[in-house]
Amino acid sequence: MTATEQASGSAPSLGRLVGRAGSSVVGPASSLMAATVTTSLLGLVFWAVAARTYDTAEVGRASAVISAATLLATLAQLNLGNVFGRFLPAARERQRAFVGRGTGVVVGLALALGAVYALLPVSDPLLEGVAEGVTFPLLVAVLAVFALQDLVLVAVGRATWVPVENLFFALAKLGLLVAVAPLVPRGGIALAWVLPALLAVLVVSAGLLPGVVLGRPGRGPVGGVLPTPRTLRESVAGEYLTGLVSTAVPFALPLLVVHRLGLEANAWFSLPWMAATALNLLLWNIASAMLVRGAERAHASGGSTATAVTGHLTRSSLQLALAVATSGALALWLGGDLLLSLVGAEYVEQSRWMLRLAATAAPATAVIVVWTTRARLQHRMVAMVVVQSLLGGATLGGAALLLGPLGITGVGVAYLGTQAVAGALLLPGVLRACRDDQDSRGEQDGEPV
Repeated sequence: MTATEQASGSAPSLGRLVGRAGSSVVGPASSLMAATVTTSLLGLVFWAVAARTYDTAEVGRASAVISAATLLATLAQLNLGNVFGRFLPAARERQRAFVGRGTGVVVGLALALGAVYALLPVSDPLLEGVAEGVTFPLLVAVLAVFALQDLVLVAVGRATWVPVENLFFALAKLGLLVAVAPLVPRGGIALAWVLPALLAVLVVSAGLLPGVVLGRPGRGPVGGVLPTPRTLRESVAGEYLTGLVSTAVPFALPLLVVHRLGLEANAWFSLPWMAATALNLLLWNIASAMLVRGAERAHASGGSTATAVTGHLTRSSLQLALAVATSGALALWLGGDLLLSLVGAEYVEQSRWMLRLAATAAPATAVIVVWTTRARLQHRMVAMVVVQSLLGGATLGGAALLLGPLGITGVGVAYLGTQAVAGALLLPGVLRACRDDQDSRGEQDGEPV
């Protein structure tokens, strides 16, 4: 059985959709998407159980705490997952040192950001007591490394481990929630979330990465090649600025809802936003696979990643992204009410249109994701930062304006509007890239893209 088939039962049909040459994108993308779907579905079950065992205000508080920690963890990662995706395939025997230095920086920054946040007045409605304030930086650090390790596994060709790790995480946190709910009436939700993540980090760090981060077989100089300091600085700076905006916005919005509308409103907002964010994560899973494939192709051919991102790679990635985005949006439209009713009837009434509007934006997001990945591979960091900054600013600004008159539905309106406009503006360039024939020799000689 292939890695693609192991990762997802639907992978063969997706493979036929994008064609034989796109299969190397579908394989790791399917593993990542399987992990995202598993984590998201069991995550919804997790919050459904939490909503039935804790009062609404505590669910809203826990959701905001985890959103804040995830936001800070994302910032602490410096978007190094994409840096690893671009450069680890060529690093070979130097992969372990590269990953170790990057992870050390991420942990240190995560602890610092978590400590600063815990000391600021903005944390007062969320963190209760000295114990939560002291442990919050640890929560940030664990979540940062947990997310970063998934991308490292993809970059070194071990994407099929990602759904295994995430399935363990999802089941363990659900079981722990059931166990601690009667014992820890305040803070039990966050505790059930972080302990399985910590265990997963320790298991992967001690038992898996030492055995696989040893340099993938392939052509290239003995000892591996790392980027020049200038290229690395430019990549890290561009990735950090992009991640600061594009990844922070989904986690900043719940905090905006809390401070404008209160904890109960955030409970109604968090579930539809979590579902929409999970759909977007599927699209970024495809981007990660596209990024690694472009870097591998460049390493194997001795060229640069700028020449490796071909029309065929773009086309197959766009087809897969649009298929996932469209089917996911339809599923949320048709099954959204049922999904929300698992938590309670009030969630259906309060959250329905927020979920539908956010889901409708998915096809436009697919175009943005593919365009961004091409820009990343071609080292067009300035253009990438500008586009993501405009997107993030427009989304947050629109949400701030519409929260008052429309409530949480206003966030959905602002999000759909900005994604649709950006997708329409970027689509012509992506379609032109899909018609790029510079990969024709690769298709002629049978080389998979």
